[in-house]
Amino acid sequence: MKRAWRGPLGVLLLLLAAADPVFGDECLGPNQEPHPYGSFTFKTNSRVDFSYLKGYKHTVISCISHDDPINPLYVKWVIPGPHGWVPAKQRLESLARATNKDQFDQLKGCLLFGNQGETTRGTFIGVENDERRAADEGKVGCRVAVANVEPAPAGIQSFSQKIRNWFPSDATRPRATLMRLDGDVGIDPRNEGFSSYVSYTLTREGDSQGSAADLTARPVFRGAAEALLPYFNEKNPKTIQLREKDVIFFSVPRVANPGLSYASYEVYDKDQRVVGEISLPVFVPVP
Repeated sequence: MKRAWRGPLGVLLLLLAAADPVFGDECLGPNQEPHPYGSFTFKTNSRVDFSYLKGYKHTVISCISHDDPINPLYVKWVIPGPHGWVPAKQRLESLARATNKDQFDQLKGCLLFGNQGETTRGTFIGVENDERRAADEGKVGCRVAVANVEPAPAGIQSFSQKIRNWFPSDATRPRATLMRLDGDVGIDPRNEGFSSYVSYTLTREGDSQGSAADLTARPVFRGAAEALLPYFNEKNPKTIQLREKDVIFFSVPRVANPGLSYASYEVYDKDQRVVGEISLPVFVPVP
């Protein structure tokens, strides 16, 4: 069942009552925005969804689709995500970002696409601190602004979210080596801390000849999330070898005054070129 209501800009926002992301070729939401490139067009959109964490009212999901019938498209939407490859006639969704906002603003955010590093700006629904980050982008160009972190209303809590992304194992041959990642991103509370996990499988997309053995990942913990890096390093090598099926895991024994933040694992192809990210929520100490 869908409920519709209007934000401050008179834009229809959709609240969707499905717990798992819906994968397909169309992005859901009120702001479908076309971006022509060459003879093709990719589209961006955002939607407001249910909250998967106690103490938060909603989540926001951003999405990219494109109409090339053959070739995948590399995309990196810097502030809201996603970051990866959109296969032909498919869509790629960001991680759901929790928010307590009641009034939603539409913002323009830097988006990199294609194999030539072209940029544009896509309209997305902002959560806390996104307005400042978007303003920073407008001043200095495409870079990630470090977000402020507020204490989590309900403290550290358990959740799990299904994810899907695509990465080529050779960025010079994306269609011929495209791999699909399906998995679950989650947090398990542990005493005063938590365990973070990404459980995944990697399979070839269509007639791809790609290989999971050619993909690696490294943690990208920026801003407040950087404090968690020593705990990741205790149990993991600096570069993680991806496999057809595995779990990326680390534990944080204690988080004082926890706040919700976001981090990622950056994914690299066989020649150590960045081909996307696996995003994950984390809890960080708030000063």
